[in-house]
Amino acid sequence: VTAVKHCNNVDVWVITHLWNSSSFHAFLLTAAGINSLPVISNVGSLHTGSSNFMGYLKASSNGSKLACAIRYMNIFEIFDFNNNTGVVSNALTSPATFNFPYGVEFSPDATKLYVSCGVGGTNQIWQFDLLGGTSTAIFGSATLIGTPVGPSMGALQLGPNGKIYAAKYYQNYLGVINNPNALGTASNYVDNVTDDRRNSSII
Repeated sequence: VTAVKHCNNVDVWVITHLWNSSSFHAFLLTAAGINSLPVISNVGSLHTGSSNFMGYLKASSNGSKLACAIRYMNIFEIFDFNNNTGVVSNALTSPATFNFPYGVEFSPDATKLYVSCGVGGTNQIWQFDLLGGTSTAIFGSATLIGTPVGPSMGALQLGPNGKIYAAKYYQNYLGVINNPNALGTASNYVDNVTDDRRNSSII
């Protein structure tokens, strides 16, 4: 589930993806309450199988893009989102070469997408340049910016300070992407810098 502000900058779209389906449902939340009749978009891959409900759904800060990880299908997808109508469209599906994607997050300026991948101690954080426009250019821009220590990758989360934090299963420390608007390794991922037991208030 994720949420995107309506283009009127007041109302909010609450967006989810159905299991065993290719359907996004976008519910409009207004001052009058939530509309129980969603805008339905059938686009992208079929989320099926016993574990393919796993993986994050995130929206870009400007409300124009969605990204969704489908962990055990070894893919993630990028979509256009119309925050006036609630329609999801134009699926771009990654090649199945990014093993076990789970966390997704957009840079604050919405020009980069970050994806956390890995189980069994082989962890990776990838950056994709969305300014390429085409599927070939975006997925071809893949840059490995970090190989976090830990048994498995968890979520990526943009903090209010403009940095992106990386969680790892069974680890007390978070990694951080210090400059997520920057291209490639200039984004500056640093592993194990924030103890999430003591400093969770910063994220």
